[in-house]
Amino acid sequence: MKKLFPAVLLCLPFAFNVQADETGTATDGDKRRVELVGSLGLTTGGDELASLEFVDGDDADIKAGGLFSIAGGLGYQLPTSPLYLQSTIGYHFDAVNAENADASFSRVPFELLAFYTADQFRVGGGLSYHLSPELEFELDGVGKESIEFDDAAGLVLQADYLATPKVGFGLRAVFIEYDTGQNGSEAVDGNQFGLQATIFL
Repeated sequence: MKKLFPAVLLCLPFAFNVQADETGTATDGDKRRVELVGSLGLTTGGDELASLEFVDGDDADIKAGGLFSIAGGLGYQLPTSPLYLQSTIGYHFDAVNAENADASFSRVPFELLAFYTADQFRVGGGLSYHLSPELEFELDGVGKESIEFDDAAGLVLQADYLATPKVGFGLRAVFIEYDTGQNGSEAVDGNQFGLQATIFL
């Protein structure tokens, strides 16, 4: 299983100068340009990776585009421009749990996005790079097995409605494929579509 460093330094792909007032502190306008960003998402789509059937006849599936995501990072509003740049890292996963079996699919998305903002709306997209995609199974009496996929890059499209200056709700799509890198293996469709709530601090 691939290991991740316990801490990741997020760096926006640009540099900026902070102007100071006569007291040597940043002005209020500059303080608002750089902010913390956090998001929660619910997604679906992609190929079916696993299915568990329960004794009552019900079943549950894990798809390569699901299901829950959480992310955090930095946002930067370009001065005198409608462009907003955003860099985040998160955790995206889907899981099914039963009394005698568990299955999960997880990955760590790193995203660099740019948005065009107008009034209470913003539309944009960018790059999503998924680190350590992994499908895991654990069966009683058998043990744990896992399938590791190569890191993968995809494209993001996103549109948000900013209900307040600090809270936004939107739709997003990510177009991506996962591959184990083994000869003869087929790529897995990881395309996903979903809802996302974003907060700006």
